[in-house]
Amino acid sequence: MNICPCGTGELYCNCCEPLHKGASRAINAEQLMRSRYSAFVTKNVDYLVKTHDKKTRPKHLKQELLQSISSIKWLRLEIHHTTKGLPNDKEGYVHFTAHYSENGRIGNMEELSHFTKRKGVWYYTSGSIK
Repeated sequence: MNICPCGTGELYCNCCEPLHKGASRAINAEQLMRSRYSAFVTKNVDYLVKTHDKKTRPKHLKQELLQSISSIKWLRLEIHHTTKGLPNDKEGYVHFTAHYSENGRIGNMEELSHFTKRKGVWYYTSGSIK
């Protein structure tokens, strides 16, 4: 069995896979953020589209992801902090750094992501790259 790429140390089958397969939903903003990172690692474009808020989702998001997702190998996720985003909140923020390799070069992307919860479901709304 494989360790989940999201960095919790849990097995993928007990961590992000149930979210990816629709068997469960994220209970907070950080769990959704981690599952979205794992979706990038596993190249699960459909999950990334589904969990991006329809109000802020780019029109051609799926096509853009399909074009870019194959060139990057995601290496590690580092969560710096989470503000709000708990089960009883309606919004939250997750500050993280995602480490990657692209064309033999190591890099990282630091972002403050905003999440909203509507009708009990968390969605990625937007992110500002730091």
